[in-house]
Formats: sequence, structure tokens, C-alpha cells
Amino acid sequence: RFAHSEGRVCLDYRGDKVCTLGMDGEMRVWASIEDDDCENISLGEEALALAVCKDRMFVSTSETNNVTALNYDGENDGVVTKFTADVTCLDAFMTGKYVVAGSADMTVKVTNIATFSDKLLKGHEGPILSVALDPLEQLCASSSCDG
Repeated sequence: RFAHSEGRVCLDYRGDKVCTLGMDGEMRVWASIEDDDCENISLGEEALALAVCKDRMFVSTSETNNVTALNYDGENDGVVTKFTADVTCLDAFMTGKYVVAGSADMTVKVTNIATFSDKLLKGHEGPILSVALDPLEQLCASSSCDG
């Protein structure tokens, strides 16, 4: 099936839907693996990262320097957190309690979605490439261009 024509693709599966996000700024929500007709949601010029949970999607697009929450109809639920450079990667607990984001500004933020409070994690000496949350909600891992 056709998903996106160029660049990297972020893929996330939330149990009953498959979500893809392409560099083309389009997000596609597939009802199932058998779905031939997906829902298309335009997010902007260039999309960078995607994470999904039970009732929301979190996305980042270029030149906004923030993480935006969307409902599954593609409607904007607001900005979750902001950085000083592009957000390069995201992960979220399936419960939607926390979202973690890494940025080209070499920082990681873990955000509590209920209170919108951030825990800022510093220490990398290069842009963040990947972040991951522990399913037990105790640990956060990150990797960057610093080796």
C-alpha cells in the first residue's frame, strides 16, 4: 500500500489503527492492515516525528519547535511542550500519561500530559536521534549524534 513518497516515515500502532507520518507533512491513519483507503491529515510543510497513545497523537513539524497533540480526527488539541530547535523524535505511554521528546537543541523533555509539567534532561552533546519510554513508566532512554 502507498503511504508516503519520500523521506523518513514514522510508524506507530495503537492497537486498532496504524498511523504513519511522512516528510511530506502528511499523516495517514489506517483503520487496519487490510484498509485500502486511509484518512489523510495535512500537518504542514515537513513532518518530523510521531507518537500515539490511547486517545491522542503527538506530532512535531519543522520550524515550529514544539510538540502538538491531536485527537484521532486530526483536530489540534494544543501545544504540549516547546524547544529552541526542531523536535526530532517522540515516544508516549499508551496510557497517555507522559510523552517524551528529543530535540536538535540537544535536550530531552518528559512531559506529564495531565499537568503539562516538563522534566528537562540535559547532557547530550549532539542533536537527539531517538527517545524511548519504559513500559513500566520508570525509565527514559535517549540517543544522540554525540556517540
